[in-house]
Amino acid sequence: MKNTDADLNPVESVLNNADLLSVLCNEIVNGSGWDSKQKCSQNLLSLAMTTKSVSSVALDALWRKMEGFMPLLRVFPEALTPDGLRVLPDVVTEETWLRFDEYAGRIRVLSLDERLRKKYSPTVYLRLAQRNKILLPNLLSLEVDASFASNPAIMLIHGSPRLSSITITMDPAPEPAVVSAAISALSWNVVALDTLSIGCPTYRAPLTHNQARPVLTPLRQILPPSSFTPFRSKLSKLSIEDYHPMDYDHLVALSSLADLWHLSVVMQDGVPETAGPKVIGFLSLTSLNIKASVIMMPRILRLLPRDVLRTLSFVDSSGKSYPERCEAMQEFHLQIASQYSLNHLDLLYKDSQIPENLHASSRTVFQPLMSLKQLHAFTYDGALALDDTTMNGFLSSWLHLKELRLLTKHPVSSRVLPRIAASCSDLVILALPVKFAPAGPLDNIPVMSRPEEPFCFHLSPKSGNSGNRGTIPGPSLPISF
Repeated sequence: MKNTDADLNPVESVLNNADLLSVLCNEIVNGSGWDSKQKCSQNLLSLAMTTKSVSSVALDALWRKMEGFMPLLRVFPEALTPDGLRVLPDVVTEETWLRFDEYAGRIRVLSLDERLRKKYSPTVYLRLAQRNKILLPNLLSLEVDASFASNPAIMLIHGSPRLSSITITMDPAPEPAVVSAAISALSWNVVALDTLSIGCPTYRAPLTHNQARPVLTPLRQILPPSSFTPFRSKLSKLSIEDYHPMDYDHLVALSSLADLWHLSVVMQDGVPETAGPKVIGFLSLTSLNIKASVIMMPRILRLLPRDVLRTLSFVDSSGKSYPERCEAMQEFHLQIASQYSLNHLDLLYKDSQIPENLHASSRTVFQPLMSLKQLHAFTYDGALALDDTTMNGFLSSWLHLKELRLLTKHPVSSRVLPRIAASCSDLVILALPVKFAPAGPLDNIPVMSRPEEPFCFHLSPKSGNSGNRGTIPGPSLPISF
């Protein structure tokens, strides 16, 4: 007679609970207490060698994310070329193929780059293709360099029916024909593709002494705008990182992607002098992460229909001083407030140093944002002053605010804290620099009550004359109510 859950002792209950075992294995993979990937693998391997129920879950975690094919190739008896490259043996038993298929079916995330491919012979792909069978049936995400993404061997992986997310990495100055072939192959060969990322990891690698960043090739010289047309009914998320900035014509081409709901791009400075035909695209775009000159943003936002955007993260790349761009900033903020009901807004204005006598006048730059009544999260990074009047205007308008992060170099007055507590009852994250009056740092501040989740409160006073600021132990003070 088969035991029911009620018949099991506590240890057996845990060992037969696949959901709980999965959580434990994920903690091993993601936990910060482990010294290295090798130790993580050793612990998962130890679990896999226990009971059958634990083994299956542990093997899923162990094989979920793979770097290269070498772990899979070790399933076969070792065979090497005269140059020391791994190959498949001439004779492979059916038992070995079954074991190979078992592990291959557990892989969800795969990374392939030139460094990893140097360990085995290209003939491996020919041998695997001879089986006429899907190589990785449950693969969800692939990261691959452009040279291999344009290699016919990539078809073995493109055939994975569940493959939906692909990242293509490029050199700072890639060969256009190679990149074009890689992108083209995705558009017709990966049936479930909905997320595409293009980037250049070496660009952000740490620099050695006196080493300069490589010069990047603009996207137009790598891919024509028409390259994205075949993805019109495929992509829902597209990220083209700042290594290869795009021009305005590329953005117009992307606007035809009807199902695109998230876009992350970096723009080159400058828009066409002539307006051209009016284009309204991005019909499904609800999330935009963009680095561009603030002077370009009104023109860029005219590509979007009204009231579609809900999340906007913006980094200004104009490099202009505040007097040179303040009018463009105000126009951009006014356009945001009048066209969209944003829930999440991030603004980064680099090097926005302005004379102190202009701090009060800068209030008009931010005033349009007070119309964003549905805002849930606001992050501001820059040196522009947010004085008490501006802050009080925000707080009286943003009654549904849950996250407020101000990374400005100018601290807000402690007088703002009672207003935050009184106005933002849903607030769960608050991070801002505070300047305290000498009389008492936190007098008469009402309690922010949200018992169901912790409230993280970071006070970051500037260093200087401690007589004008509150005394706080350490750079930040987390407080839970």
